[in-house]
Amino acid sequence: MNKKIMLAAVIVCLGGMGVFSLDNFPKVGVINIRKISQTYFKDSKALRDLEAEKQRNEKYIERIMKEITELESKILEAKQNNYDEAARRYELEKEQKIDHLREYKRITSQQVDEKMKKLYYSDNFMNELLDAIDRVSFKQGFSLILDVNAGNIYFYTPEIDITEIVIEELMKNK
Repeated sequence: MNKKIMLAAVIVCLGGMGVFSLDNFPKVGVINIRKISQTYFKDSKALRDLEAEKQRNEKYIERIMKEITELESKILEAKQNNYDEAARRYELEKEQKIDHLREYKRITSQQVDEKMKKLYYSDNFMNELLDAIDRVSFKQGFSLILDVNAGNIYFYTPEIDITEIVIEELMKNK
């Protein structure tokens, strides 16, 4: 008997026994924990406070940027009028403001990120989320659920994204 025919017969037999059946493959789903957290906390005071803090930070940044722009105008005017000493003073002040702004952005961004992580990944919320994921996984037969924000997923099809289903399950018990 030809080797190709023999191999085909083995595959057909194994397929008939369910060895190559899709039922044997684990069912995998993905979720977007960041989206779930944002949806869950969208009406919370803690999130509103964080948003207000971000807006205050942005207003302060805009004010400093405007001051830097004004200093640039003063530098240009001083140079045009040959006021070299004034131009150097304005340039020094501008550099100090730029350094301050850079540091301010770094620090405030870090502070807001830390507060967001504390809110979104609090023990209580994560326990509720894990319970919701367990219920959805059990009901729909998932063997593995991955977070798309974890950084190691390079491709997935929208059909395996169960974020909305988990959100619905989580909101039932809120």
